[in-house]
Amino acid sequence: MDISLEGVDFQKKMRLSLCKPDRKPFMEIHNVKNLTRKISFVGVDEISFDVPLYRPAIRGKKKRNELFDAIVGDYYIYLNDGKDEEDGQYFIIQNPDERKNDSGEVVKSIVAYSSEYAFSSKKVQNFHRESRLLYDPNY
Repeated sequence: MDISLEGVDFQKKMRLSLCKPDRKPFMEIHNVKNLTRKISFVGVDEISFDVPLYRPAIRGKKKRNELFDAIVGDYYIYLNDGKDEEDGQYFIIQNPDERKNDSGEVVKSIVAYSSEYAFSSKKVQNFHRESRLLYDPNY
């Protein structure tokens, strides 16, 4: 099956921005490892990556990664993948997990799901309405 991806510029890099719960970006996401993106045509999209505690600095020195402390659960990640500047996708960060990777350095593992995920566990209760015709111009 061929899937058309018109409008996507594969030469342009994906840009990630960290956003507070009000979806206002306040920090670009750089210096991450193992970035993966899973796209689902019928379900929830997912991105995951690791944020190392230290990032490379000038002349081979290491500096504490500012993103390590800034990224917390329930914040959003805005992904712009080469389409329109305003037409990106939001992901909700689930509980980040601090661990040591295979090489022994401390990393924060991030898993984020597309914003549809927020509605996956919601239940509508006590909703009593009359049925209506959707195409009726009176409604």
